[in-house]
Amino acid sequence: MAALQKDAGVIRSLFVTLKRGFAGKKESQVSIVKSLGLHHREQCVEKPNNSSIRGALDKVKHLVRVETDVEYHKRMSLERQRLAWKPPVRVPHQ
Repeated sequence: MAALQKDAGVIRSLFVTLKRGFAGKKESQVSIVKSLGLHHREQCVEKPNNSSIRGALDKVKHLVRVETDVEYHKRMSLERQRLAWKPPVRVPHQ
């Protein structure tokens, strides 16, 4: 979690995405993930950047992807650009 301390400024929030399912996981890990508000795969929630949230994330770091607010918004803007409408390709036939 030391990578979350950016020198660009204070990180106000963390975006947590559940990347793995609950099958075969310990009951304590499942309860931690559910207490974070994650109930199904690929669900993303925004949490404040404080020590209690970081401690919970450290216990289930193999199940989740954690991004700072800056990283998340950058990834979302790139995803929107990738999915944006593109004009059709016109091929002139002879």
